[in-house]
Amino acid sequence: MPVTSEQYQPTALTPAAAPGAAPTAAKGRRPRADPNKVGVVLIHGIGTQKASETLLDWTRPVVGLLADWRRDHGFDVDPVRRSQYSFSGASLPFLELEIPASGDHPAQTWVVTEAWWATQMRPPKLSDVTGFLRHGLPRIARGIRAGYDEREDAWQGRVEQERTAAGRRAAQGAPDQTPTADAEQAQAALVEHTLAAAGRWSWIRLLDSIQKWLTGLALTPVVLLGTLVLAIYAPFRAIPFKPLRDLAVLREADNFFVHWIGELPTLLGDPVQSANVRARAAEAIEGLERQGCGRIVIVAHSGGAIVSFTTLLDPVYLERKVDKLITIGEGLGLAWHLVDRNQLLDRGNRLAGDLAATRPDLVWYDYWASYDPAPGGPLRHPRGLPLPVTSRPITNRMSIFEDHGSYWENDEGFLVALIRHLDTAGGRPDDGPGSRFFPDSGHRAVLIERRRQRVGVLALWRWLAVLAAGVPIVLGTVLAAPGRGPAAAGRAAAAFWDTVPAHEVVSVPVSWLAGIVNGPSWAATVGEWSFGAILVGVLFLIVGLIGIRWWEAWDGRERRIAHSSVLLPVDRRGAALSGTVLVLLTALLSGFVTRSLIG
Repeated sequence: MPVTSEQYQPTALTPAAAPGAAPTAAKGRRPRADPNKVGVVLIHGIGTQKASETLLDWTRPVVGLLADWRRDHGFDVDPVRRSQYSFSGASLPFLELEIPASGDHPAQTWVVTEAWWATQMRPPKLSDVTGFLRHGLPRIARGIRAGYDEREDAWQGRVEQERTAAGRRAAQGAPDQTPTADAEQAQAALVEHTLAAAGRWSWIRLLDSIQKWLTGLALTPVVLLGTLVLAIYAPFRAIPFKPLRDLAVLREADNFFVHWIGELPTLLGDPVQSANVRARAAEAIEGLERQGCGRIVIVAHSGGAIVSFTTLLDPVYLERKVDKLITIGEGLGLAWHLVDRNQLLDRGNRLAGDLAATRPDLVWYDYWASYDPAPGGPLRHPRGLPLPVTSRPITNRMSIFEDHGSYWENDEGFLVALIRHLDTAGGRPDDGPGSRFFPDSGHRAVLIERRRQRVGVLALWRWLAVLAAGVPIVLGTVLAAPGRGPAAAGRAAAAFWDTVPAHEVVSVPVSWLAGIVNGPSWAATVGEWSFGAILVGVLFLIVGLIGIRWWEAWDGRERRIAHSSVLLPVDRRGAALSGTVLVLLTALLSGFVTRSLIG
């Protein structure tokens, strides 16, 4: 019988009759809960996400991974049984995925929906947001520093755990010489070889330590500069000068402050609006229950972790059964850093509730990338209570700017783990019969190590590009002959700009501003030097982006190999050759620019 769209309307939850009571169910008989029908609620973080955007963006890589697994096991490739969504947000979207029986594992159905809450809060005032951030920046910086002190040790512990398990499996061997046993021995040999060769990549740990130290060192001036900017930004934007207010770059900054950051203080400090957001999460859970899902898994990113944590503690929704919580780049630790400690101790504050006592059967896994600033350090309860969480450090891009948004591009560290968690929604993926997906821990260890190696190369390339730009600027400034150096390059570029048609659109306002400031004579020289240095920086920024595109192509090839259910070797000779050529060309270009500036 076809299913009508009315069945997917979000249920209006009525107030509870008493504390702890569940909301009154809507009319109609619910289907019997099927333990092999797994409901998945996706909860996005703070931002301007559109309806169904999270569902489409997050499920696309999962569907691709499932399709490759089905192909390897002789099933039809397409795992999608049903898809129903709209971009209006008027009804819950649903994506139904078919997981065929395999070995001792029965067939499953995964029903995925999203708790879309991006438009459920009123935008705050710009002055309120900047004030909140100004007072919160020092605490954010302290949390990031605390996290960096523990993340590398946690990562090494994770690697050693996987290596120990892989070595134990390889040592057991196979008792016979059947083709199956030969294949298992070949796989064990590949695991052993890959992990043994990992010692050649120990430079990544040194690079990581240097990068971590430099990031921590930069936090102090960033906090000072950020505090200054935040103190003057809101009054500056209030100046009644229309050309200033209409500047596109400032409008984008306003949008970033109000929508991408401003919802955080609202979510933490406005009981009415935060309750409305929790209702969205509860509606999504109830929608899956109405689909007959016997297991419920929440997958939450960033601020979505705050929403899921507080919803699970809300007495109104205690009868909404959730079996597993998976958080990525969680903003819960950041929230605990930002909220006043006395407020967290207030009775009934859900942000500091005891989740272990409230939901003793909940399984919680937290995945965090090594440079993601959102977690704000190790996940520790503000009241010192135990957290029922298993922490999993992963390697995204080794970048404070990219780690937070790249979890769904991390096949080896996160996506493989995610489908294993969904497969075992009622428990843990390595308990009992375990998961049908990637059951060999040695296989997973190799995938994790391969990704770490690739990302280490990416981090090294970024620093080589920065060095290639820095050498000409520094040597050209210190060793330049008279009339040469970055300042001369800036003057030449300015003279060329004056020949470009319609250059007055930019030049006249700049000259007008310079006339008002009327600075000292050396200011013009500093401006020319800055212009020349920026030109060199832009040149090597382009070179760096070319290298990143090369890396992404390499990364894409190995990510596709990682989808195979059988551990396959990777041939990196082509990547090594092209990477070496790229580094040499960059070094030659850096030398040429240096010589041109010195004269």
